Amino acid sequence: HGDGSMPTIVPAQRNLGRDIAGKHQKPPHLYMSGGLCVAAESDWNPSEHTTATVVAWAAHWFAAYTDWRLSGRWPTDGYGQVA
Repeated sequence: HGDGSMPTIVPAQRNLGRDIAGKHQKPPHLYMSGGLCVAAESDWNPSEHTTATVVAWAAHWFAAYTDWRLSGRWPTDGYGQVA
């Protein structure tokens, strides 16, 4: 973003989640818009962080997502699903 805010990360696959007993379950740490919640806004420092930071955070999110899909438990701390 040109305003220095944390970039929005939108996965190419828009219907992330898993099916449990015939119901689709969205993953934790996913904004209602479909963007990934990789960090708190307050974690982002535009004078220190770059696109590489966001890519690393997204990779970490997808590793946690894979674990959640297999185990049903999100393996890291965080805020959960947010608006």
